[in-house]
Amino acid sequence: REAARIAADVIGRRWGDPGAGIWETEDRLWTHSRLICVAGLRQAARVLGGPGESASWNSLADAVLAETARTA
Repeated sequence: REAARIAADVIGRRWGDPGAGIWETEDRLWTHSRLICVAGLRQAARVLGGPGESASWNSLADAVLAETARTA
């Protein structure tokens, strides 16, 4: 549960930052990376989160998904 909290906190602070992984060669906003964050947040909210955490994580997932849909 603590790992999920830490991951959600990092996603909340960094999801708008461009980045590159081991396969990408340039820093940019990668749709796949954002959608993986959405999936992880939703699953963590469903399985691990308490009422407050679940609502917060789902809200963050909604925000990431909406912005991704708008800019992809």
